[in-house]
Amino acid sequence: MMIFIMNAKRNIAPLLIIYLLIFSTNIKSQGCAEYSEIEGPECFSCLPEGWEATSSTPDLLDPTSGTLCSLSESPSGGTAIHLFSNGSTDIEGIITTITIDDFVEGAQYYISFFVAQCNQSADIEITIDGEDYTISPSDDWEAFELCITPSSNEFDFFITVADYEGFAISNTYIDTGICDPEFCCLLKTELVEGPIEICPDDPFVIESDYEDEVGSVEVEWTSDPSHGVNFLNDPFDINPTFLVPFDEDYEGETFLLTYRVEDDECFLEKEVEIEVGPSLVPEFEIYLCEIYEDQELPNVSFDPFTGSWEGDFNFDALGGTTQEYTFTLDPGQENCLESWTYEYEIALEEIVTFDFKTVYCVTDNRRYEFPKDSEDNIEGDWDDQRFRPSDLGIGFHTFIFTPDIYTECALPYEMIIEVTNPDTANFNIPFETCSKNDSLFLPPTSIEGFTGIWDIQFIDLDSIGIYEATFTPTDVNACVLPTTITLSVLSNVENSFSIPDTVCRGQGLIILDTLSNQGNLGFWNPSSFLLDTISEKMISATWTPYDTSCSSQVIFNITIEENIIPIFN
Repeated sequence: MMIFIMNAKRNIAPLLIIYLLIFSTNIKSQGCAEYSEIEGPECFSCLPEGWEATSSTPDLLDPTSGTLCSLSESPSGGTAIHLFSNGSTDIEGIITTITIDDFVEGAQYYISFFVAQCNQSADIEITIDGEDYTISPSDDWEAFELCITPSSNEFDFFITVADYEGFAISNTYIDTGICDPEFCCLLKTELVEGPIEICPDDPFVIESDYEDEVGSVEVEWTSDPSHGVNFLNDPFDINPTFLVPFDEDYEGETFLLTYRVEDDECFLEKEVEIEVGPSLVPEFEIYLCEIYEDQELPNVSFDPFTGSWEGDFNFDALGGTTQEYTFTLDPGQENCLESWTYEYEIALEEIVTFDFKTVYCVTDNRRYEFPKDSEDNIEGDWDDQRFRPSDLGIGFHTFIFTPDIYTECALPYEMIIEVTNPDTANFNIPFETCSKNDSLFLPPTSIEGFTGIWDIQFIDLDSIGIYEATFTPTDVNACVLPTTITLSVLSNVENSFSIPDTVCRGQGLIILDTLSNQGNLGFWNPSSFLLDTISEKMISATWTPYDTSCSSQVIFNITIEENIIPIFN
């Protein structure tokens, strides 16, 4: 194994610095030879995972607790392995196996640990991949650092207190070292410190440099995520420009750029974090209309971003045109976008119309619902979406439809609902009729044109009595109540008159009485006879009643006798 040792003991403020150097050529540093971390809860006779004891089991202690002695906290922090020694009879040690992934044969690797000792000074013996080292710890933390060229990807790492004569107690603490791959490389690099905050379309020149190089130098930039390299103008330039192009839907991203410098001896890598802020166009749902003179554009977007607007807000003069409005974001909102210009159309006013029945009957107890959209598909809301005519009562009732101000350019619409009294169905049916051998069939349609059904279909006129029939409308839209009729079927009356059936021709004028003996009034045809002018031996007259008293016509015959002239002797 080839060894390159520099700063075999290096303080990490305020540690002592001890330089050891074994120079070798044509060997490139490959990073750190990492071992199992020395860390865990405090315990006696125990070890952290990955370590074994070479004799009696050491302890895992907090060196600042003062349990055995009091030290400052180690540079790597936490607990440390406590190795106890009393000279030669009880000497503790630890061992672990180091495995290097992606091992490169002949390459250099960095390895280190921190050591401190209290009570009594005793040397520490270290064996790494078969090579032995001895160091003398002090009462403060020191870094033991080596550049090694392992013989294989797997080797042992052994630490123990050295054997010495006499009885003297020694308390030694070992803690995990901090990886420093630059330790094994003479090459030095500089890189701007991050994190760096930029915005899209904001070019940033990454400042870096190197010195003490050996031979030729190659520079290369990589990124995590990998597409960050695409934003470099030249990934092989020592001072490239990083630029993320503008995208209105860019949500921001963080890139970890790695700066790798390699000379003929070794390579070094440094990282810088670049945070590219989001560039988001605020989202709005804005509908502009010429009739909304007092309409204000929202100062908060859905995202939400706050800001203010600029543009022509005289909407009543802009109907049917497309206008530009600029939204300027308030500062300090984690958005690289400063302002954005939108194009909005100023809608023309639409007239609201509805094809909806407006006249109802007060007897109608059905529930009606207004349409959500007008005949022109204008959307909006009613102040009362439903109604029952029977609940409203007789009269005129106003309902208001308000178009959606965010999607419709229309004024509110008033719909007047009229609730009326019901009509009455009338029929050409007498209240009374005379008995006869017939039936009266009830009509299905009233004089007004209302259709319906009767609870009886006909009335038998041959049966004397009083009959009731109820008509129920079948047209649900007809505003008419059920109607009940009463029909009296009367018996027929035989009228008689106090008129002689025989008269003498010489009696002169006979006037027929129009009132029957039963009290019914009518008229005769003819109404009188002048007997002196009639040559027939019989005359006839017909009497017709004036009313519906169930009186039939009467035909009366009168015989005219010749006058007898008495003869005397």
